[in-house]
Formats: sequence, structure tokens, C-alpha cells
Amino acid sequence: MDNLSFILNKDNNLEDNANQTKNYRRIFEMVLPEEDDKSISLLKTLFANNIYQVAIQISDNLFMETVKEDLKKYKIEYTIFDPNKGKDNRYFIIKPSSSDQVSYIIDIIYTVSVVNEVCLVCLGKPTSITFQKLPSSKLAKLLNKESWIPCCELVQNSCCAFLSLDGTQITFAENEYELFKDFVF
Repeated sequence: MDNLSFILNKDNNLEDNANQTKNYRRIFEMVLPEEDDKSISLLKTLFANNIYQVAIQISDNLFMETVKEDLKKYKIEYTIFDPNKGKDNRYFIIKPSSSDQVSYIIDIIYTVSVVNEVCLVCLGKPTSITFQKLPSSKLAKLLNKESWIPCCELVQNSCCAFLSLDGTQITFAENEYELFKDFVF
């Protein structure tokens, strides 16, 4: 882990879907390698056995069914948050119960981030994920397309990671999380 290269976000501002995180101290960013195998390997190193909970947005019905089947096959605990009853904006909330499940979850995380979905990973101490409805237009309300985003409030020794929409960057919001202990400013 010594050769990891994090960039401190000096503005300490979260953007886009990450802006609903509370109680963070600092923000770090990291660019993933271009090669998929190297990116997945890096995620496995970063997340190791520290994943507490994951929220993944999945809009594609076929991909959603495949993920459901695989989660059941690997006996990974999950729930689905589906406020629009199958009309987009659905999230899997995944909780690994053993280290054997982490590798498969990381494969899902990487695959989903590459297909332009929201992915939030809670690391370290237990941090709960809640959902907040975003303001929507009257037309969106008529079409029953409300937008929801995952939110979390960090506790000490916790972190949440957001994978960018194109799967090339990770943003970490941390609250004295062990991975960043050597970054003293």
C-alpha cells in the first residue's frame, strides 16, 4: 500500500452524487490505471476486507437480474431500494458477511462504475447508507421518475469511496480512516 498515490482535494469539496456525505474530515482522490485488471487489483488492495456496505445504482434490467442471481449464488446479503418501482434509480445495498465475498463485490463495483452508474462504498467502521430524494420537475413527478441519491454520515475511523461515472477515478471522503493516517497536514 506504500506506492498508492492519493491526491488531497485542497478545496475539501465533494461534487455530484458524493455531496450528500456528512462528517468527513478530508477528501482524497485517486486515478485508476487504464487496464481493467490493474484497476480491479488496485480496488482489491484498497478495499481489502474493509467493506462494510455498498450502494450500487443499476438501471439496466438484464444486468440487474444477473447481479441478483450472482448475489444469491454467492450468498451475499443485499436489499434493493427501488422507489420508482423499476423505472430507473434502483440501488442494490450490499453487505459482505465474509472476506470470500469481497472479491466478487469488487468485480461488481468495477463493472457497474464503468457503465455509468452511482457507486458508494462504505469502509471501516459501520456507516449507514440512507437515501435522499432530489428535487424534481413537475414533468418528472408526472412520469413517476423521482431521483434519489445515497447519503451517509461518517463516524470516526470510517470512509466512503465514490467511483466516478466512467470508472477512472475514486473519491474518498474520510474521517480519520486508517488508510490515510500517514497523510498529516
